[in-house]
Amino acid sequence: MSATHKWRLVSLILFLLSLALAASTIALGRAYYRAWLRPAAVVEGHKIPIRDLYGRLREQHGRDQLAKMVTEVYIPIAAARANVTATEDEIDQKIAALKLRWGTDEEFESFLRYGLRIDPAQLRDQVKLLILGEKFMLASTPIGEQEVRAYWEEHRDEFRHPELFRVLKMTLGSESEAREVREQLAQGADFSAIAADKSYDPYTKMMRGRLPKPVPLTEFSTDPRYKEVFADLKPGEVTPPMQANFGIMLVKLLERIPPHEPDYEADRADAEERARRRKIGDPNAWMLRHLKQANVENLLFGSDWDVGPAGPVPGAAGPQMGE
Repeated sequence: MSATHKWRLVSLILFLLSLALAASTIALGRAYYRAWLRPAAVVEGHKIPIRDLYGRLREQHGRDQLAKMVTEVYIPIAAARANVTATEDEIDQKIAALKLRWGTDEEFESFLRYGLRIDPAQLRDQVKLLILGEKFMLASTPIGEQEVRAYWEEHRDEFRHPELFRVLKMTLGSESEAREVREQLAQGADFSAIAADKSYDPYTKMMRGRLPKPVPLTEFSTDPRYKEVFADLKPGEVTPPMQANFGIMLVKLLERIPPHEPDYEADRADAEERARRRKIGDPNAWMLRHLKQANVENLLFGSDWDVGPAGPVPGAAGPQMGE
């Protein structure tokens, strides 16, 4: 076959391929157009096209939903750039705090399903996003020494605290059960494992007995007998069974933190974080301002976001910044 014939054959094949591609593109375009006009509902013979539904949703909720989606993509990227992470333990604590607002597991699961319309795995992803966003905001908010000092002076009394106790805690159904569990603990049983299995208190059950921060003695009771019990308790020891509001309580002491009077040098790190939180103000408004300055193109609405990106967990439903 001559070179001319070969070239004509190649040209014919390319022409046929281009026709096939054009036909496919037209077919896809028609299919897409038909789908776009496909009715979302039919009312007494009157069709409501999907196109109209999309237009209404975009007009009423588009900015808000796009801002949320942009935030969900942006926060992990920005957090990684700022070298901040969210640990599994931090996520557990946030979810436990949220769960406490409902009386039972069934009520909490119902809230997730019908209130937030998400499953537990999605909640975990959103709480992780919330923690990353919070840490990123704190890391990205500059604050000077004078601002920290001024905050501490203004809130000096808030840094005063009585003796605090870092503990593990569980609540059992009867004194006899509590004594039996205490004997198991004395023989080396794991407090956290038993709390996760037997504690009546939904929070300590979920948290495997651990309270997230040190607490004063009044957290347990104002009963003077408690003061006597804790007076000589040493780290690693477990209290005898003690009456709680609901059931019988066992407490394992992990650490005693002495009373504290305000001292700027000792309080500085805490004062700096609190001052940063106050400087941030409304987290949603802060994030919106930051998105406008970041490398984010709003191709639907331009620079007019109109609304701020809501937090991953709705404000009335989930733990807020700093909880």
